[in-house]
Amino acid sequence: MYSAAGTCVRTPVGDTQYFPVEAGLHQGSVLSPLLFIMILDVITRDIQAPIPWCILFADDIVLIAESRNDVNINLERWRTSLEGYGLRLSRSKTEYLCANFSEEVHEEDVVVCIEQARVPQTNTFKYLGSIIQSNGDISADVTHRILTGWLRWRAATSVLCDKSVPLKLKGKFYRVAIRPLLLYGSECWPLRKAQERRLETAELRMLRWICGKTMTDHIPNVTFRRLLGVESISKKIREGRLLWTRLRCNGSDHSCTDALPMEIDKSDD
Repeated sequence: MYSAAGTCVRTPVGDTQYFPVEAGLHQGSVLSPLLFIMILDVITRDIQAPIPWCILFADDIVLIAESRNDVNINLERWRTSLEGYGLRLSRSKTEYLCANFSEEVHEEDVVVCIEQARVPQTNTFKYLGSIIQSNGDISADVTHRILTGWLRWRAATSVLCDKSVPLKLKGKFYRVAIRPLLLYGSECWPLRKAQERRLETAELRMLRWICGKTMTDHIPNVTFRRLLGVESISKKIREGRLLWTRLRCNGSDHSCTDALPMEIDKSDD
């Protein structure tokens, strides 16, 4: 199927001449992502650990272990397996995050490395659009969601700030195109009141500007929500959590499903 495959590059001044694809998969082909996933799944089948110790999404791989030594062992197994099939584990894009919630110091002298290349340690890591912090907090992720929402909002000002567009249509556009960016990953957030207020404040500011108003107009927040047909973002977060919980409870045998009925000890010990 990929025999003698060729492609070209589209530029502002026209398409380039076709050139052959001699390595990897055909860029731009709708089958390439599926083929890559199938190939990667086959060549790593013997070294994949069950979820959550090994998580694969296309070429983004997460390896979780209880110690740095175990991380080094897993990295070496993956490096050997991938390079045996002509693939390469990126040295420059690989980082490790240590989630030491007990605040105890372990293995400070152990260096995480791929072959001879040292892997840098980070306190925050972005994976599939979410910001993961070593201390388990979500402040960075909430900030990132708000910034992402504002970027999309500013990109759509030609619609949202157009006085000829009905408010109900603007509200529908907001619910479909902007609010999902604010709520991405919120099903699993351990949200605090202060973080919830930040999301509410950001959303209400967007709604006021959509209606062409500001704080100085002294219009109640419920008025903007009624005019645009937009419910409270806090309510939508709770609905998302309930839906996610129901889906997980109805799922198959899975570590997330097993964690749901757990009771957390709230004692000071």
